Amino acid sequence: MRPIDYFDAAVIGRDTVPAVKDTSAVLSYGELKRRSTHIASTLLALCRAPKRPRPIAIVASNSCDYISCMLGAMRAGIPLVPLHSGTSPEDCVALLKQAAPACVVYDATTEHAVALARTQLSGMFWMTLESLGSEPSSDHLRSRSSVHVQDWGGVTCDPRRTVYLRFTSGTSGKPKLVVDDIATFNATYRVLRWVLMSQVP
Repeated sequence: MRPIDYFDAAVIGRDTVPAVKDTSAVLSYGELKRRSTHIASTLLALCRAPKRPRPIAIVASNSCDYISCMLGAMRAGIPLVPLHSGTSPEDCVALLKQAAPACVVYDATTEHAVALARTQLSGMFWMTLESLGSEPSSDHLRSRSSVHVQDWGGVTCDPRRTVYLRFTSGTSGKPKLVVDDIATFNATYRVLRWVLMSQVP
């Protein structure tokens, strides 16, 4: 299964049931699916490449928009690079340079963290979580051909397909990029599901 298939299965029969909430919003399962589908179409237009989509990085605080963006990337089959909202400007530059995402998404709480990277790194499109969730209106987006995720056949169940990229310090003390694929995601999901569903004495 693709990672997004687990979420879509959970939506069935729960369209109006609250799924996520933050301090200012609540999204039902149905709203979350519709929003992530819209975001997926936008991300496909931004991250397309000749052979495979380039990653998208998210530098933001936890919120409904953050979850929508993560699901949108998974729905589009675009590798995700989640960075902690407390990442320093210097680390942000180093980590984004390694990951080389096509798009960096941030919010008001992390705008200061990505400011330095915006001046030092090129070849990346920068946008806020709020603008990503809205209808495309900038000249940059209008200049790209429309891509509808339901019409795109590039998302496969290949177990080697990259789902997300993360960083680990390991034994060196320096951030090292680690690639997790669908096979790893599915194995982790099964373990977590077993733990959560098991009866704890």
